[in-house]
Amino acid sequence: MSQVFSYTPSAIVAEYARSVIGLGVTLGPLALLEPPAWIGVVLTVGAALFLVHAVRSVARHTLQIVLDDSGIEARGLFGVAIAWDALRSVDVNYYSTHRDGSNGWTELVVRSARGKIRIESTLEGFSGIAARVAREALQRDCRLDDRSRTNLAALGVDLGEEAAVNIDPSGRARHA
Repeated sequence: MSQVFSYTPSAIVAEYARSVIGLGVTLGPLALLEPPAWIGVVLTVGAALFLVHAVRSVARHTLQIVLDDSGIEARGLFGVAIAWDALRSVDVNYYSTHRDGSNGWTELVVRSARGKIRIESTLEGFSGIAARVAREALQRDCRLDDRSRTNLAALGVDLGEEAAVNIDPSGRARHA
């Protein structure tokens, strides 16, 4: 049975708002003023970055993550499908916006030889997706590093005894 997940409406609205504000702050002065050349270059580069952000926002808006017994698939502008048997690595990273480690977001990166899928924690059902991907990875002897295990634990994901056995780069099992 397939499960389909998408980003929350509030996360999508926030992404679009950041894009619009950024484009307004950079393109507004270019359109309304005659800034010196070097400031014009800086504003143009900034506008290009916010335009890329806007494209990524559209991609995130159209993205659907599909989980089923055969694998994980990202459907949308930059779609990728990864079969569980093709899983190469799984990383779970936490990025903090404050020095004390609070107010951040978590990112799940699932890789195969053919591509990768990046999912941020603003996706509905993120913890469940991370748990499923981690369990599938462990069943297929994909290595989960200590940082990923710590971040999974912070999400409330309990991998149980499976997490105690890890595969080192040489392919041998080792106990964490």
